[in-house]
Parts: sequence; C-alpha cells; structure tokens
Amino acid sequence: MSPDMLHGTWTVQITGEPLGTLSLGPHPEHVGSLRGEWVTATASKPRRVVADLDDGEFTLEETHDGQRIAATWLGNLPQAACGRQIQGQRTTAGQDTRPFVLTRQP
Repeated sequence: MSPDMLHGTWTVQITGEPLGTLSLGPHPEHVGSLRGEWVTATASKPRRVVADLDDGEFTLEETHDGQRIAATWLGNLPQAACGRQIQGQRTTAGQDTRPFVLTRQP
C-alpha cells in the first residue's frame, strides 16, 4: 500500500474520546508524506497532523500549536480491512496511551 492510497476522509475512534474526522492529503513539502487536519466536536480548532506510511506501519504526529508535537499515533493496516482501516495506539506528550481505529469514510 502506498501513502497516496490514504488520501481522503477517515472517522477517528479513540477509546474514551468523542468521534472525530481526519482528513489526509499529500504533504506539499515532503513527497510521499501526508498532511491534514483532525476535527472533533470538543476541540476549539482543528488539530494539524503529518503522517507517513512505511512498509505498512502508519505514523502520525499531531500538533495543537503548529510547533510542538502533542501526540504520536502508531498503527498498522490490518490486511483483512483492505486499506479501509488503521488500528494502533495514540500517545500524548503527557504519556497517556489509548487505542485508536481510523475507518475510511465512503
């Protein structure tokens, strides 16, 4: 699977958090990387993200201020989901770790 196959809109489920929406597209400065926004009903503004897919391993960094990493998401794409789902762990800068599931929206 290549990073461009992850372009689009995803539903975000994090244990103990409200549902959110993640939009990913090509990163304008880093070929093969992704950039986007994560929106939730409880956040005052969208959170910016950058992501990479390397040998099936998904890595996403989230920032609230555009300068510091607020959380790191590490996951993989289960083969049975055919590229429509990403599962893993989100760890905040405060070291709170929770499972996440990203599901591609139609």
